[in-house]
Amino acid sequence: MMRNEPRPDLDHDSAQNLIENMEIDFMDAMDTLTAAKLIQAYYTNLQRMPEIPYNVGDLVMLSTLNRRREYLHKSDGCAAKFMPRYDGP
Repeated sequence: MMRNEPRPDLDHDSAQNLIENMEIDFMDAMDTLTAAKLIQAYYTNLQRMPEIPYNVGDLVMLSTLNRRREYLHKSDGCAAKFMPRYDGP
């Protein structure tokens, strides 16, 4: 039977160096992921439409999606597909 003897090629200094290298690699990976996230956000924001300024009194169309869900759950026999998709002027 073999005893658990320390391997001579892995002493305390080499183990410490291994841990330090792993920490450096981990930090590099985190920096790379952060940079990729920033690049993705930049290009995604390029495709966004500019914000439309709304003023008091402007006429807008409102989605009736949530009202259609409520309408579906009623048991009055009406079809929700005939309900208008938007409500407004």
